[in-house]
This record gives sequence, structure tokens and C-alpha cells, in this order.
Amino acid sequence: MKEQRPSLAQLHDMIGLLVALHGRTFRVIEVLDDALSLVLEAQDTAITIQADVHGYAHRQVREVLTIPAADADGVGAHREFLEIDLL
Repeated sequence: MKEQRPSLAQLHDMIGLLVALHGRTFRVIEVLDDALSLVLEAQDTAITIQADVHGYAHRQVREVLTIPAADADGVGAHREFLEIDLL
């Protein structure tokens, strides 16, 4: 049986929470309503360099991931979302 996808309200309640995914710690910083996805910011020391619109890489930022909450048919939870553990 498929795990039911989370509601938009449930996803919004996760903003600010620390979660574990793939052995790393992330903070939920945003929910993409139209794509039903979570935006996660890495909380470890991994810093990446972000390029500006002209291609010049000079800004240091934490790694950001977008994790879909719903599967392809929109009914069940996405397998990657199910791998998230709340801390």
C-alpha cells in the first residue's frame, strides 16, 4: 500500500524543522506550493560558491536541495520524501 502524500498544511508546518537525509542534517526553509516540494538548506559545513547572472562565482552559500513530496501521479508520497527523518 502506498504512503499518502502530505498535505500542503503539513508541509508548511515543517518550515524551520531540522531533518536528516542521506546522513546529513538540513533545515526546511521553504515549501514550493505549486510543485508540492520542500526546500532544504544544509546545516553542515559544506559551503558552495554561487555564480551571479554574469557567471562570476563569488558568493558563498550553503547547499540547497529541493525534495518532491508527491510522487508522479500526485496521490502518494515521493520515495525521497519518505527517507526524511525529523530530528
